[in-house]
Amino acid sequence: MSVDESGFLNQTLPRASRLENALAEKSKGIFFNKVFDAINCGLGAHWFLRIPLAYIMFQQGSMKTSNITAVAEASGIPVWMYVLAMLAELGGAAALIVGGIVQTWNPGGRIDWMGRSITRLAGFAIAAVATAVIVQFFASSFIAMRDHLLYVFVGLFFLLYGNGYRVSRISDGGGQR
Repeated sequence: MSVDESGFLNQTLPRASRLENALAEKSKGIFFNKVFDAINCGLGAHWFLRIPLAYIMFQQGSMKTSNITAVAEASGIPVWMYVLAMLAELGGAAALIVGGIVQTWNPGGRIDWMGRSITRLAGFAIAAVATAVIVQFFASSFIAMRDHLLYVFVGLFFLLYGNGYRVSRISDGGGQR
C-alpha cells in the first residue's frame, strides 16, 4: 500500500500491477503479449466507436435490401440513389471493421496506409449517407435528426482522423500522432 500526495491510501495500483505481471507471466505467447501491449497503449479504444457505428450502419443497410423499388419510390428517392445509400451503409460498416483490424493488429506496419485509407473511406460513406438522410427526411426537426447528426460527426471523425494513432514502440507505451 502506498499513500499519494493528497494522503489517499492507494491499494488498487499495487494489486493491478501484480495482476498484470501475473497475466503477462502466464501468457508468454506472441499473440497475448501483442494484445496486452495494445491494451496498455490504448490502441483498442477506437473499437468503442467502430463497433456500435458499424452495427447501426449494417442494420440500416440490411433493412434496405428487401423490396428496393417500392420503398425507394414511396420515399421519393430514385432507385439508383437508394441502392447507392444501401451499399454505402453496408460497405461503410464493413470498412470500419476492416480498418480497425488493420489498426489494431498491424499499427505502423506495411499495410498501415491501407487501413487508414479504408477507415477514411468508411467515414466518408457514413457521413455522406447520414447527411443525405438529414437533408431528405429530417431537416425540419432537430429531435428527429439527432441520431443521424451523431452518425455524421462520428463519420467525419473517422474521415478526418483515419487510423491516426501511430505507434513508435508498443512495448514501452510510446506513440505519436
